[in-house]
Amino acid sequence: MATTGRRESQPRLDRRDRTRALRDESEAGLGRVAARELPPGETLRELGGAEGYDCVGVSVRADRLTVLRSRIHLCRHGEVDKAWRSRIYGASDVALADAGKARFDAIADDLARIEFAAIYASDLERAKDGAGRIAAACRLEVVIDPRLREIDRGEWVGLTLDEIEERWPGGVDAYLADPNGYAGHGGETHRDLADRVWPVLEELADRHVGEQVLVVCHGQLMRAVVARALGISGARSLNLMTGNGGLTTVDRFDDGVWVVQAVNAPTLRGGEWGGREFKP
Repeated sequence: MATTGRRESQPRLDRRDRTRALRDESEAGLGRVAARELPPGETLRELGGAEGYDCVGVSVRADRLTVLRSRIHLCRHGEVDKAWRSRIYGASDVALADAGKARFDAIADDLARIEFAAIYASDLERAKDGAGRIAAACRLEVVIDPRLREIDRGEWVGLTLDEIEERWPGGVDAYLADPNGYAGHGGETHRDLADRVWPVLEELADRHVGEQVLVVCHGQLMRAVVARALGISGARSLNLMTGNGGLTTVDRFDDGVWVVQAVNAPTLRGGEWGGREFKP
Protein backbone atom coordinates (compact mmCIF):
# COMPACT_ATOMS: atom_id res chain seq x y z
CA MET A 1 0.00 0.00 0.00
CA ALA A 2 1.44 3.32 -1.03
CA THR A 3 1.96 6.04 1.54
CA THR A 4 2.22 9.76 1.11
CA GLY A 5 4.95 10.18 3.75
CA ARG A 6 2.67 12.42 5.83
CA ARG A 7 1.88 11.45 9.42
CA GLU A 8 -1.75 11.13 10.30
CA SER A 9 -2.80 13.83 12.73
CA GLN A 10 -3.54 12.65 16.25
CA PRO A 11 -7.05 13.30 17.58
CA ARG A 12 -7.11 16.38 19.81
CA LEU A 13 -8.33 15.71 23.33
CA ASP A 14 -11.20 17.83 24.48
CA ARG A 15 -10.97 19.73 27.77
CA ARG A 16 -12.61 17.00 29.81
CA ASP A 17 -10.22 14.33 28.50
CA ARG A 18 -7.18 16.54 29.06
CA THR A 19 -8.27 17.38 32.59
CA ARG A 20 -8.78 13.68 33.33
CA ALA A 21 -5.32 12.93 31.94
CA LEU A 22 -3.77 15.59 34.18
CA ARG A 23 -5.61 14.23 37.20
CA ASP A 24 -4.46 10.67 36.48
CA GLU A 25 -0.89 11.86 36.04
CA SER A 26 -0.86 13.88 39.24
CA GLU A 27 -2.36 11.08 41.32
CA ALA A 28 -0.13 8.35 39.86
CA GLY A 29 3.01 10.44 39.66
CA LEU A 30 2.92 12.36 42.95
CA GLY A 31 6.49 13.15 43.84
CA ARG A 32 8.13 12.51 40.49
CA VAL A 33 9.22 15.20 38.08
CA ALA A 34 6.29 15.77 35.76
CA ALA A 35 6.55 19.36 34.57
CA ARG A 36 4.84 19.79 31.21
CA GLU A 37 4.72 22.62 28.75
CA LEU A 38 1.32 24.25 28.37
CA PRO A 39 0.03 24.62 24.83
CA PRO A 40 0.35 28.26 23.72
CA GLY A 41 -2.35 30.48 25.14
CA GLU A 42 -3.87 27.85 27.42
CA THR A 43 -4.28 28.13 31.17
CA LEU A 44 -5.29 25.63 33.80
CA ARG A 45 -8.76 27.19 33.82
CA GLU A 46 -9.08 26.31 30.12
CA LEU A 47 -7.95 22.79 30.92
CA GLY A 48 -10.85 22.47 33.33
CA GLY A 49 -9.24 23.30 36.67
CA ALA A 50 -9.09 26.32 38.94
CA GLU A 51 -6.89 29.24 38.02
CA GLY A 52 -3.46 29.08 39.65
CA TYR A 53 -3.98 26.04 41.89
CA ASP A 54 -5.94 22.86 41.30
CA CYS A 55 -7.27 20.51 43.96
CA VAL A 56 -5.84 17.48 42.14
CA GLY A 57 -2.30 18.67 42.86
CA VAL A 58 -1.44 20.52 39.67
CA SER A 59 -0.17 24.09 39.76
CA VAL A 60 0.42 26.62 37.00
CA ARG A 61 3.50 28.82 37.20
CA ALA A 62 4.58 30.78 34.15
CA ASP A 63 4.16 28.39 31.20
CA ARG A 64 4.44 25.05 33.01
CA LEU A 65 2.34 22.55 34.87
CA THR A 66 4.01 21.12 37.95
CA VAL A 67 2.92 18.31 40.25
CA LEU A 68 2.60 18.42 44.03
CA ARG A 69 5.50 16.71 45.78
CA SER A 70 4.98 17.02 49.55
CA ARG A 71 2.64 18.73 52.01
CA ILE A 72 3.70 20.00 55.44
CA HIS A 73 1.18 21.12 58.06
CA LEU A 74 2.55 23.43 60.76
CA CYS A 75 0.54 23.61 63.99
CA ARG A 76 1.21 26.09 66.76
CA HIS A 77 1.39 24.77 70.32
CA GLY A 78 -1.33 25.37 72.93
CA GLU A 79 -1.62 28.32 75.29
CA VAL A 80 1.20 28.77 77.79
CA ASP A 81 0.84 29.40 81.50
CA LYS A 82 -0.94 32.64 82.35
CA ALA A 83 2.17 34.08 84.02
CA TRP A 84 3.83 34.29 80.58
CA ARG A 85 0.92 35.67 78.54
CA SER A 86 2.17 39.28 78.59
CA ARG A 87 5.88 38.46 78.62
CA ILE A 88 8.38 37.55 75.94
CA TYR A 89 9.34 33.89 76.18
CA GLY A 90 10.77 32.98 72.76
CA ALA A 91 12.85 29.81 72.99
CA SER A 92 12.43 29.47 76.77
CA ASP A 93 10.83 26.21 77.85
CA VAL A 94 7.77 27.67 79.55
CA ALA A 95 4.93 25.54 80.88
CA LEU A 96 1.65 24.92 79.10
CA ALA A 97 -1.61 26.05 80.64
CA ASP A 98 -4.31 23.44 81.23
CA ALA A 99 -6.28 25.11 78.45
CA GLY A 100 -3.38 24.52 76.06
CA LYS A 101 -3.35 20.81 76.86
CA ALA A 102 -7.13 20.58 76.56
CA ARG A 103 -7.02 22.29 73.16
CA PHE A 104 -4.80 19.56 71.73
CA ASP A 105 -6.92 16.83 73.29
CA ALA A 106 -9.85 18.37 71.42
CA ILE A 107 -8.16 18.57 68.03
CA ALA A 108 -6.23 15.28 68.18
CA ASP A 109 -9.10 13.15 66.87
CA ASP A 110 -9.79 15.62 64.07
CA LEU A 111 -6.17 15.73 62.93
CA ALA A 112 -6.01 11.94 63.12
CA ARG A 113 -8.30 11.90 60.08
CA ILE A 114 -5.36 13.15 58.02
CA GLU A 115 -3.03 10.33 56.99
CA PHE A 116 0.20 11.80 58.32
CA ALA A 117 3.32 9.87 57.42
CA ALA A 118 5.10 11.34 60.45
CA ILE A 119 4.74 13.89 63.24
CA TYR A 120 7.59 16.22 64.15
CA ALA A 121 8.00 18.71 66.99
CA SER A 122 10.49 21.13 68.45
CA ASP A 123 12.31 20.12 71.61
CA LEU A 124 10.37 22.63 73.74
CA GLU A 125 7.85 21.02 76.05
CA ARG A 126 4.86 23.06 74.87
CA ALA A 127 5.34 21.67 71.34
CA LYS A 128 6.28 18.14 72.42
CA ASP A 129 3.20 17.87 74.64
CA GLY A 130 0.78 18.82 71.87
CA ALA A 131 2.54 16.62 69.33
CA GLY A 132 2.37 13.69 71.73
CA ARG A 133 -1.40 14.04 72.12
CA ILE A 134 -1.92 14.09 68.36
CA ALA A 135 0.57 11.27 67.79
CA ALA A 136 -1.31 9.04 70.25
CA ALA A 137 -4.50 9.52 68.24
CA CYS A 138 -2.61 8.84 64.99
CA ARG A 139 -0.68 5.87 66.45
CA LEU A 140 2.62 7.47 65.52
CA GLU A 141 5.79 8.40 67.37
CA VAL A 142 6.93 12.02 67.66
CA VAL A 143 10.24 12.90 66.03
CA ILE A 144 12.00 15.71 67.94
CA ASP A 145 14.15 18.23 66.09
CA PRO A 146 15.74 21.11 68.09
CA ARG A 147 15.99 23.19 64.91
CA LEU A 148 12.20 23.60 65.09
CA ARG A 149 12.28 25.56 68.36
CA GLU A 150 11.03 29.13 68.62
CA ILE A 151 13.15 32.22 67.93
CA ASP A 152 15.70 33.15 70.61
CA ARG A 153 14.73 36.55 72.04
CA GLY A 154 17.99 37.01 73.92
CA GLU A 155 17.88 39.48 76.80
CA TRP A 156 14.23 40.28 76.15
CA VAL A 157 13.07 36.94 77.56
CA GLY A 158 10.88 37.35 80.63
CA LEU A 159 10.18 41.04 80.01
CA THR A 160 7.01 42.88 79.05
CA LEU A 161 7.01 45.32 76.13
CA ASP A 162 6.98 48.26 78.55
CA GLU A 163 10.02 46.87 80.37
CA ILE A 164 11.82 46.36 77.06
CA GLU A 165 11.12 49.94 76.00
CA GLU A 166 12.43 51.20 79.34
CA ARG A 167 15.72 49.30 79.02
CA TRP A 168 16.09 49.56 75.21
CA PRO A 169 14.52 52.91 74.25
CA GLY A 170 13.27 52.64 70.68
CA GLY A 171 14.14 48.94 70.57
CA VAL A 172 10.60 47.70 70.01
CA ASP A 173 10.04 50.09 67.10
CA ALA A 174 13.41 49.15 65.61
CA TYR A 175 12.50 45.49 65.80
CA LEU A 176 9.06 46.01 64.25
CA ALA A 177 10.58 48.02 61.41
CA ASP A 178 13.21 45.40 60.56
CA PRO A 179 12.78 42.05 62.34
CA ASN A 180 15.04 40.40 59.75
CA GLY A 181 17.96 42.57 60.82
CA TYR A 182 17.32 43.60 64.43
CA ALA A 183 19.56 41.85 66.96
CA GLY A 184 19.77 44.48 69.70
CA HIS A 185 18.53 41.97 72.28
CA GLY A 186 21.45 39.64 71.61
CA GLY A 187 19.24 36.85 70.28
CA GLU A 188 18.23 35.69 66.80
CA THR A 189 16.95 37.86 64.00
CA HIS A 190 14.03 36.66 61.91
CA ARG A 191 16.51 35.99 59.13
CA ASP A 192 18.51 33.78 61.51
CA LEU A 193 15.32 31.90 62.35
CA ALA A 194 14.40 31.38 58.69
CA ASP A 195 17.94 30.23 57.87
CA ARG A 196 17.73 27.71 60.71
CA VAL A 197 14.32 26.24 59.92
CA TRP A 198 14.18 26.34 56.12
CA PRO A 199 16.65 23.45 55.63
CA VAL A 200 14.43 21.36 57.91
CA LEU A 201 11.43 21.99 55.64
CA GLU A 202 13.46 21.02 52.59
CA GLU A 203 14.64 17.84 54.32
CA LEU A 204 11.09 16.87 55.27
CA ALA A 205 9.87 17.47 51.72
CA ASP A 206 12.64 15.23 50.35
CA ARG A 207 12.09 12.57 53.02
CA HIS A 208 8.32 12.41 52.58
CA VAL A 209 7.75 12.47 48.84
CA GLY A 210 4.07 11.99 48.09
CA GLU A 211 3.14 12.25 51.78
CA GLN A 212 1.78 14.67 54.37
CA VAL A 213 3.50 15.40 57.67
CA LEU A 214 2.60 17.42 60.75
CA VAL A 215 5.03 19.74 62.55
CA VAL A 216 3.99 21.06 65.98
CA CYS A 217 6.01 24.20 66.51
CA HIS A 218 5.82 27.94 67.21
CA GLY A 219 4.25 31.17 65.99
CA GLN A 220 7.29 33.12 64.81
CA LEU A 221 8.68 30.02 63.15
CA MET A 222 5.46 29.66 61.17
CA ARG A 223 5.65 33.31 60.10
CA ALA A 224 9.25 32.78 59.00
CA VAL A 225 8.24 29.80 56.85
CA VAL A 226 5.42 31.68 55.13
CA ALA A 227 7.62 34.75 54.60
CA ARG A 228 10.38 32.66 53.01
CA ALA A 229 7.90 30.75 50.84
CA LEU A 230 6.23 33.95 49.58
CA GLY A 231 9.33 36.13 49.51
CA ILE A 232 7.83 38.80 51.77
CA SER A 233 9.69 40.91 54.32
CA GLY A 234 10.00 40.12 58.00
CA ALA A 235 8.01 43.26 58.81
CA ARG A 236 5.15 42.13 56.57
CA SER A 237 5.21 38.66 58.13
CA LEU A 238 4.29 40.17 61.51
CA ASN A 239 0.83 40.80 60.04
CA LEU A 240 0.24 37.04 59.81
CA MET A 241 -1.84 35.64 62.67
CA THR A 242 -0.70 32.34 64.20
CA GLY A 243 -3.24 31.30 66.83
CA ASN A 244 -2.77 28.43 69.24
CA GLY A 245 -3.81 25.20 67.54
CA GLY A 246 -4.09 26.86 64.12
CA LEU A 247 -2.72 25.14 61.02
CA THR A 248 -0.46 26.70 58.40
CA THR A 249 0.04 24.43 55.40
CA VAL A 250 2.75 24.64 52.74
CA ASP A 251 3.22 22.49 49.65
CA ARG A 252 6.41 21.84 47.73
CA PHE A 253 6.08 21.09 44.04
CA ASP A 254 8.40 19.04 41.87
CA ASP A 255 10.21 22.13 40.56
CA GLY A 256 11.22 23.13 44.10
CA VAL A 257 8.72 25.98 44.41
CA TRP A 258 6.77 26.27 47.66
CA VAL A 259 3.09 27.23 47.69
CA VAL A 260 1.24 28.42 50.81
CA GLN A 261 -1.98 26.45 51.02
CA ALA A 262 -3.38 27.95 54.26
CA VAL A 263 -2.40 30.26 57.11
CA ASN A 264 -3.78 29.96 60.65
CA ALA A 265 -6.65 27.74 59.54
CA PRO A 266 -8.70 26.40 62.45
CA THR A 267 -9.00 22.66 62.85
CA LEU A 268 -12.53 21.27 63.03
CA ARG A 269 -12.47 21.76 66.79
CA GLY A 270 -10.09 23.61 69.03
CA GLY A 271 -8.25 25.75 66.49
CA GLU A 272 -8.54 29.50 66.50
CA TRP A 273 -8.17 32.53 64.28
CA GLY A 274 -6.15 35.14 66.07
CA GLY A 275 -7.20 33.94 69.51
CA ARG A 276 -10.89 34.70 69.15
CA GLU A 277 -14.00 33.26 67.56
CA PHE A 278 -14.73 34.58 64.08
CA LYS A 279 -18.09 36.38 64.06
CA PRO A 280 -18.97 38.23 60.83
